[in-house]
Amino acid sequence: MRRLSLVLAIVLLALTACTFSDDDGEARAERIAHPDIVLENAEYVLSQSGEEPIVLHGERIVFYSADSRAELESFSFTQENSDGEVVLEGSADRGVVNTSSKDIELIGNVLMRNMRDDMVLEADEAYFRSESEEITSEGRVMVESRQGSFAGSGFFGDMRNERYTFRTMEAGDLTF
Repeated sequence: MRRLSLVLAIVLLALTACTFSDDDGEARAERIAHPDIVLENAEYVLSQSGEEPIVLHGERIVFYSADSRAELESFSFTQENSDGEVVLEGSADRGVVNTSSKDIELIGNVLMRNMRDDMVLEADEAYFRSESEEITSEGRVMVESRQGSFAGSGFFGDMRNERYTFRTMEAGDLTF
């Protein structure tokens, strides 16, 4: 009897220890993502048809093809025009690239420089849509350009049309 109680207790413990559930009571298990390839001190080229490629240099680049994702550590990037002149450059502590859409999430010490309109952006985080050349950030952003310097949050930048807006402006200095 004592042995049967011990076996039942172990079985019950094992069953409860292996159950994952949400508030709805449905059993769930998390999927474990395994990288396809891990590169150290590498270069990754993002290319869009009909547009100039963006070249990313990272201390570490990890690719997850099943998720269409690449994760970068301590990275920088450049984009050149057809004449070989750098038109966009930047860096961040970490990044996540959607390898299908070519969008880049930049995390930590974000710095972007758009040479076409002489604009520099600094932020803690930002999201760059490479196809439309739009950048957004919910957090605090500082922008310097020919028009002046500005700081605020809720930033949206259309780099093709040189239009930049803030949801909340903290400081600004216009130059004419």
